[in-house]
Amino acid sequence: MQSDRALPPDCRSACCGEGNILDGDLVVVRIQPTAEQGDVVAATPDGEATAKRLKHDGPDTWLMPDNTAYAPIRGNDATILAIITAVMRKI
Repeated sequence: MQSDRALPPDCRSACCGEGNILDGDLVVVRIQPTAEQGDVVAATPDGEATAKRLKHDGPDTWLMPDNTAYAPIRGNDATILAIITAVMRKI
């Protein structure tokens, strides 16, 4: 049985800004090593964790930012840590 876990707020990058994750949000994740097309994942493409939307394009995997000011990250060698299942924000 899988369960979701809340992680402390650690979204400090503008690359999340146009999506649904804003600076200081608390994200709820399901820890698992795989994800489907379009899932928002926590992944480590270069050793540092990032939250991006997963895109498969033929043999390539891409980590797509929701902020159009940032370029996609080639994710063929990225490690998927979790799927982001919910975002909580203090109002």
